[in-house]
Amino acid sequence: MSIKAVSWAFDQQIDDPMAKLVLIAVADHINESTGNAWPSIERLEHMTSASRRTVQRKLKKLEEDGYLERQKRFNDTDLYSLGARGVTVTRGVTQSPLGVSHSHPNHNRTVIINNKGKSKKQLLVDWQPDDADKQYATELGIDWSETLTDIQLWNEKNGNKASYASCKAFWQGWVRKEAKGRPARSNRQESASQCRTLTPKQQEYAKSAAEKLYYKYKDEYFRYEDILKAVNGFMLTDQSDDAWRKIGLGLPRPF
Repeated sequence: MSIKAVSWAFDQQIDDPMAKLVLIAVADHINESTGNAWPSIERLEHMTSASRRTVQRKLKKLEEDGYLERQKRFNDTDLYSLGARGVTVTRGVTQSPLGVSHSHPNHNRTVIINNKGKSKKQLLVDWQPDDADKQYATELGIDWSETLTDIQLWNEKNGNKASYASCKAFWQGWVRKEAKGRPARSNRQESASQCRTLTPKQQEYAKSAAEKLYYKYKDEYFRYEDILKAVNGFMLTDQSDDAWRKIGLGLPRPF
């Protein structure tokens, strides 16, 4: 908890009470040594008594208005830091929400935001997957060399301007999306050879499990149809952890 960050959040003049409450909840999780916070949406729901959709809307508003800066992270909660809104400059000293962040002789009094704890972005064109990245793709049934070519062509088409705090995370996200198109190929082949199908009761159970996963992770761009295919395929296996890792799109086990 950061008392300075919470105090700063309370002092902000925001015309949306719920947005201000969400800002205070995020500030309550700020780590003063890094300037970052990473509360889950579920945690913010609990603290504000607001719905998931409302919390997400208010976070977007706070980001657009400059009160928060947000960094998307795959397979993890988003990383938040307090934005430039409300930062003041007095006698050449930039005052951030967590205290004096930088002293400078700038005659124009240019505001310098405290970026402590933030990773410098790397151009995607300068990055290459290592052995672990290649293995990650292979384990999901994806040809890493073809995927790398697709990414390079996409990046070149957009002027090679793409940059990320973690190119490795970008790679994993791209690979996971590629894997969605064929979530249960090996399992479908096995089930076909054994002429196995789900009973109507099993199909209903699979739909229920898929819906729970979809509503929990849809903000990470998972499609319900892909999740349902994975769950259906999983029910035709021995339902071991290893079987789900192969076809589960990187999501937690459904049951």
